[in-house]
Amino acid sequence: MILVYNKLMTQRLLLSAALIFFSYSGFATTQPYLWIQHQHGSYVLESGNLDIQNKKVRHSPSESISRWKQDLMTQWNQDTQDLMIVFHCLYGSQSTFFKNQARFFDEHLSQQGYQVLYIKWEAPALGYAKNYNQTAPMMDFARDSILSLFRELRTSQPDKKINVFCHSMGNRVFSLLFEGGSSHQTQNLFDHIYLVAPDLPENILNTQRGQSILESCSDMTIFYHNKDRLLKTSGKIHGIERLGLNGLNDPSMNSSIRNLEATGCKHRVWWASLSNHLYYFSCDEVMAVVTSDG
Repeated sequence: MILVYNKLMTQRLLLSAALIFFSYSGFATTQPYLWIQHQHGSYVLESGNLDIQNKKVRHSPSESISRWKQDLMTQWNQDTQDLMIVFHCLYGSQSTFFKNQARFFDEHLSQQGYQVLYIKWEAPALGYAKNYNQTAPMMDFARDSILSLFRELRTSQPDKKINVFCHSMGNRVFSLLFEGGSSHQTQNLFDHIYLVAPDLPENILNTQRGQSILESCSDMTIFYHNKDRLLKTSGKIHGIERLGLNGLNDPSMNSSIRNLEATGCKHRVWWASLSNHLYYFSCDEVMAVVTSDG
């Protein structure tokens, strides 16, 4: 039965990702990314930039992470833009899907005064469960490097906003930054964290990891959808409902957490209702909230 669930999740997500390709106009910006790749049984961390011209996106890999980081910090210290860090969903690193996401965020965030920084992570397996499980050793490898960058960004510009946008399994990848083992300080790293369709246990914020996430930000918004088919399937696989299905149901939690239901949102494109999982893209209300908070 779990194999059937895995297959259905993979098919629905890849179909929805492919259909994003046809949906909008573009702008012209450069967006940096860090890329956690899986190669020959181990992990490597690479960096680069996306050059976005109209509907075309070109990867420009960096010769070295240190030079890329230096250029990123120079830009961060010179311009007036705030920062949005994006953790994409399962298979979000696939070329077409990733480029389409980049164009979408370029239109909705870059043009609203944000510099977008992608944490691009690879899903090497075909199937949900294997990829979910491999995120733990992946982030054990990348955690210190990513947190070091985030801390440097915060320290160098304490008055500028650093927000985080996570979608689906990208929420798990982000949450694993706060697993034990890092020497980096994670408190007060971010201003606002947006957990969109989070593929996380519904009780995650009651755990030690969840408390560390809350301590890392001033505000948090959870977007959830009661008819999210992929998260219903994920709940069956894990044996516990997901945070992105019913939101936060604990009134004792921190008052800085905002619970926003997306179940009633109207999809701009018909295919989004196949999964009710990509509503950040198909429902204007989600990005309207994100950009208005800025």
